Amino acid sequence: MISWGPLVTWPFDPTVYAGLLVLFFGHAWLARRSSDVQRKHTVYFLGALAALWIALETPIDTLSDHYLDSVHMLQHVLLAFIAPPLLLLGLSREMAAWVARLPGVRPLTEPVQAQVIAAVVMVAWHAPALYDATLRNEGFHVVEHVMFIASGVALFWPLIHATATDSRLQISSGPTPVPIPLAPPPQGVPSGEAGGATPGGDPPHCSGPGHGADRKPRDAGRRRRHARPPDNGVRAGQHRLAVDRAGDRAARHHAHVVQHRQVDGHRRTRHAGEKRGELEAGH
Repeated sequence: MISWGPLVTWPFDPTVYAGLLVLFFGHAWLARRSSDVQRKHTVYFLGALAALWIALETPIDTLSDHYLDSVHMLQHVLLAFIAPPLLLLGLSREMAAWVARLPGVRPLTEPVQAQVIAAVVMVAWHAPALYDATLRNEGFHVVEHVMFIASGVALFWPLIHATATDSRLQISSGPTPVPIPLAPPPQGVPSGEAGGATPGGDPPHCSGPGHGADRKPRDAGRRRRHARPPDNGVRAGQHRLAVDRAGDRAARHHAHVVQHRQVDGHRRTRHAGEKRGELEAGH
């Protein structure tokens, strides 16, 4: 049976507290020189300092060094993936601009370089030779932790809005969804004609060649095949939606014209029959 009493010890490392104080007063110095600082920036930064303290000055540090590899990896997650984004979220745009002026910050925090640096640091320090060296030499251990924090800051720098603003390469936020109307058009008004002219189509009351009843569904289909959509993804989606609506409207107009011609033909046939009957009755 394992007794957990001796294992759960609280370490005390003056260098950790010195580093936390440097970060705290450095943040306060930047905040006093920036006009866009908000309360949330202070909350995020204090959360980052708390994450660093939990990883380095609680029983997590003792257990990770001598007993449990799972706790060791938890410590590395706190240092490389929890504290760094909180540190960056604690910076406003003006504060981030001050930090970006430091030598080497801009080139090392570009998206490609940052991902390579973070991967190399994480893999290298888990190689057997360096891993064993950190267990035998406390100085190596401190350097490892500092490099984990620095590589995490580089990794998340292009992902946080305030810090990524001045990057040469911007990471895309993903495609913008095309807005689709949820409410149906008013009764008796074809889809896409409510409110006047349709996007990419004709006004609802146009007449003449190429408009209204004279337009055939195949014309809309041909226009849809040969239309060149804009390069922008959102405008391309809206263009396709407008073309589909124009095709539906043309099909409904064509059906209405066919029905009207059929009714008119029956009426003329009946009228001609009545005239012929009257003539025969007169003879």
